[in-house]
Amino acid sequence: MKRLKYLSCLIFVIFWACSSQNETCSPWIDYLSMEQNVAKNVIALKNNEDFSFLDKIVRNRSVVILGEEGHYDYSTSEVKIKMIHYLQDKGFNSIALEGAPFLACYLFSNPKYAESTKNWKIENIWNLQNNRDEVYQPFFKLVQERKLKIWGIDCSMTEWDIDVVKKILYEYSEPKRLPINWMKLKILYFRKFVQVKYLGCPECPAGEISIDEQYDLMRMIDSISNYTRYLISLNGATIELKLILQWIRNLNTAFSYVDYSGIWEVSKTVFPYRNRDSQMAENINWIIENFPEEKFTVWCANFHGAKDISQTRYPTDSLLYFAFQSMGETVCSLHGDKIYSLAFTSLDPSPEKRGNLETEISETTGNSPYAFINFEPLRFADGYRDKEFESNVIMKKRGKWLYIFDGLYYIRDQEREIFPEPK
Repeated sequence: MKRLKYLSCLIFVIFWACSSQNETCSPWIDYLSMEQNVAKNVIALKNNEDFSFLDKIVRNRSVVILGEEGHYDYSTSEVKIKMIHYLQDKGFNSIALEGAPFLACYLFSNPKYAESTKNWKIENIWNLQNNRDEVYQPFFKLVQERKLKIWGIDCSMTEWDIDVVKKILYEYSEPKRLPINWMKLKILYFRKFVQVKYLGCPECPAGEISIDEQYDLMRMIDSISNYTRYLISLNGATIELKLILQWIRNLNTAFSYVDYSGIWEVSKTVFPYRNRDSQMAENINWIIENFPEEKFTVWCANFHGAKDISQTRYPTDSLLYFAFQSMGETVCSLHGDKIYSLAFTSLDPSPEKRGNLETEISETTGNSPYAFINFEPLRFADGYRDKEFESNVIMKKRGKWLYIFDGLYYIRDQEREIFPEPK
């Protein structure tokens, strides 16, 4: 009887495993291309509101990275905002934003600082230029009403930072304990880190900041860092004090990045841009370590969410991706089992820019407006394993995409901001 029960259980387990595999991974067919085989695993979606495919995926995850081909992809943004709503019901009650400053976002979402931040606008914190109200306002409204917490994971700075740091430190000690010329610090800080994005500081003169002025600025920052560590030795490592030290980490990264922001010359930008991705990853790690119960999504470009960018190549005459580590790669190396990285792609109307995978998704789904493929069950499956294929997920190119992302959300008709050609 025991042997019969054992055999029955074994048969059930084998049947369950096989049926589960058949459900999630279509068997490899030799006469089809890699793109055709991958597309056979697609889930066609009739609208941009059905996210039930995420239910099993997020059950044991605490961080979901939501990518995008390019910023101001309005169709993608609309889907992501709806997806964020959906994931809130699954316990993902906060969102980490590329392009948003670390310190300001923490204060904005912390009830302790509600009075200080009551007049702040999310549009000013997360600087989205050329945005469309009908797309982004539902998200802005959700954040502005404090129904969704935001985290800033970028090394950008704001005009409020120095006042905030001063306020926090003075909660722990008398002002005379830290003899800093706060107005001078604020002016130099504004000129170095903020003036390119924010206007309206009457005390802050325009013009480039000299080497000696930058040295003075960073020496005052050093004093803040050393004094904060002194307070930690007296009071223990409170969240606010650790927050200041992490802000300084971001500031030091910004020092290497800010002068190259917007420059696209590989020889000049590999180092500062890699620094930036490493810092975004460090900020996500800071959230996970200091708020271990937090479940959150991450809003970023596909490029930053890639788990191993070196498994593709662009441009074709460059080894850039071997010298680069994306935010997603670092985060997943530390917290792999907690992370799901979802890339977004679309059926580009220009054949010369459209990847073969996107073409096959369109044909396989009968031209469905939306679709999803989970890469995880394919990654190590026979036939699929260690194969390249073509996609336009990070501009049109070949890559081992099953290892670069965990899944792919497809949008047939992408609407995006059209930027004028440079003259």
